[in-house]
Amino acid sequence: MQLRKPPPVRVRGKGTSTTVKAVPRFLTCFVGRISPDVAEEDLTGMLEEKGILGVRCKKIEPKNGRTYSTAAFRVSCSVMYESIFYDESSWPEGAELRDWYFVNNNGGH
Repeated sequence: MQLRKPPPVRVRGKGTSTTVKAVPRFLTCFVGRISPDVAEEDLTGMLEEKGILGVRCKKIEPKNGRTYSTAAFRVSCSVMYESIFYDESSWPEGAELRDWYFVNNNGGH
């Protein structure tokens, strides 16, 4: 199965409307190599201290009873915090970020 890239955005609106609103875009990343004792609230608090508001952190639970020596999270925030979010100094040394890979499970529709 070959994955297709979405077409590039040609226009990003900057106008205003009283009746039609756009949905804010979010960045979503896999964050790995985090100490297993770190809770969702700890990671959320750390990113809020860096200036990222409205961040969402969800700890990824291993499947099939597996255990790992590190923890991983799904982390999302508004695209307006992109420069802080992708800044290496915003993360503990050794943490790894990768863009979240979304899978289309509805048959390609």
